[in-house]
Amino acid sequence: MIYFAGKIVDELYQCEDEQTRKHIDDKLGFFTPILKGFLTEVGFESANNGLQVFGGHGYIKEWGLEQIVRDARIATLYEGTTGIQALDLLGRKVLLQRGKALKSFTKEILGFCKKYSLISKNEHKHRMKKFIFPLTKAVFNWRRYSLMIALKARKNRDVIGSASVDYLMYSGLRHHGLFLGNDGTKSQRTNRQKARKYRVLSSQSQNCRILL
Repeated sequence: MIYFAGKIVDELYQCEDEQTRKHIDDKLGFFTPILKGFLTEVGFESANNGLQVFGGHGYIKEWGLEQIVRDARIATLYEGTTGIQALDLLGRKVLLQRGKALKSFTKEILGFCKKYSLISKNEHKHRMKKFIFPLTKAVFNWRRYSLMIALKARKNRDVIGSASVDYLMYSGLRHHGLFLGNDGTKSQRTNRQKARKYRVLSSQSQNCRILL
């Protein structure tokens, strides 16, 4: 996900057309809070799980995991806390821009899904069917939830703040799903492994608290 964003930065610097630069800049702005918030939170969660493996013994300095947990925790605070990044994503990058960047990126994901769908002529379509349906469903849910928040926010602005962090993490899972799908095209063995991982990601946040 980070390398993909780095590629977009390269495109931004090399682009000479002003309109295209604006489009790329909007795309990068949409990705930034997702990458910062989602990856640091998942990193902290992974560090905590690693410490949990050792039980109480993992809390002491001997193993070094307590240092990793502290280092991972500060990553969620540097350069804007997760809450701030979430408000930036939902409030500015989605609602304020009327979902322009969201529609553009989800269209890109749906294009990937169409390329490997059963109605396509792609030779990998049967191996990819385990990815395509859940990913397509997740993307449409992403759009639907965004619209529902926008409609509720018209009546109550506090909805944005209460939904923002869950929305950011939900967006990160959807974003990650595209790259798991891309990895799944490499080999049948990789496809089976990634399919299992993606089903776990897809199941998370399906009954997302942002709708409460």
